[in-house]
Amino acid sequence: LVDTPTDLAFVNPLLSLGNLLPALFCLAWVPRRYDLRMLRPAWAAVRWRLRWGFPVLVSGISVALYTSSNTLILRFFTNDAVVGYYSAIEKLVTAIRQLSAVFFQVTYPRACKIAAEASQSLPRFYRRYFLPLLALNVIMASGLWLAADWILVYFIGE
Repeated sequence: LVDTPTDLAFVNPLLSLGNLLPALFCLAWVPRRYDLRMLRPAWAAVRWRLRWGFPVLVSGISVALYTSSNTLILRFFTNDAVVGYYSAIEKLVTAIRQLSAVFFQVTYPRACKIAAEASQSLPRFYRRYFLPLLALNVIMASGLWLAADWILVYFIGE
């Protein structure tokens, strides 16, 4: 979608749509689906949460800086073309990495329940679901490695 330097203004709005559209959908769908209503919290509760959650905020910012600074640091050592190639592949790898994140977010509550009821069955639970995910990740990583040149040509062009 971004082909010319004049299209540069569209980059950030397009990137933000990936978070904004699902959030808006959930704000509309979840209250209807689960018969919930939105409540406005008291300012004292907001201030308390901000103070309580400050370490989590700092941790999140640290992770964002750590994961996003790769492109900036790479630019100090190489040219724009290499940074562009790296950035394109990194976005694809990040999307694939999200599959594992979703897996662990989805299975965590169930794993906690199993651990509380019968901790000896937890390794069996993870073997049952983790091994197929591991195989899928190996296949996708191998595919990325084998098709890296084609992927770059497809997303970036010659």
